[in-house]
Amino acid sequence: HASLLRLAGCARQTSSAGQATRGGAAHRALTLPLDHLVGADQFYTDMRKRKREVEDADGVHASKLTALPDQEGVVNLRRLRETLDRIPEAQRSALLLVGAEGYTYEEAAERLQCAVGTVKSRVSRARAYLSETLGLGGLDNANVAA
Repeated sequence: HASLLRLAGCARQTSSAGQATRGGAAHRALTLPLDHLVGADQFYTDMRKRKREVEDADGVHASKLTALPDQEGVVNLRRLRETLDRIPEAQRSALLLVGAEGYTYEEAAERLQCAVGTVKSRVSRARAYLSETLGLGGLDNANVAA
């Protein structure tokens, strides 16, 4: 309460009756309304919480609200990045240009300064390596490209 008095400017005030102290009239006049407001604020906070709370003694409602963890996606993305890092640079560049950035084979060939057939071969080998390494066997190259 002393900090509240300082904030309100009452801690160092003096009057003809003497210093405003913890038990003084100025203190009581300041803290009674604040104590009431703090209590009322807590009351309304508790009321709002009760509106959102659901009685669930047996845990049935809570079991319906569970969310699946996102870790699998993070693990798969890390695995993909590690696998991409193991692909030779020429194949990886061709695969990323065509598969990730959407370049045509011709545009990728121009950027990589090689023949279109070379780009197609590099992309095909990179896709095959990814498919085999990531356990995507059984997918043909058309499905991998999509």
